[in-house]
Amino acid sequence: MNEAAVKPLREATLRDFRKNARNVDRHREQMNDPASTPEYRQAVKEALEEWEKEQALKS
Repeated sequence: MNEAAVKPLREATLRDFRKNARNVDRHREQMNDPASTPEYRQAVKEALEEWEKEQALKS
């Protein structure tokens, strides 16, 4: 896996989550798509973890 590719993907995905929470489901679906790259899957997983922590702090 290309770790250098994961970080910018994670940051872009996290920005997308913050912009519109409805995008979370879309990214989850794409993450589970067999055609998705391992880097994308890892980036979404990391972004989801960070976004969920942010949401918990807001509550």
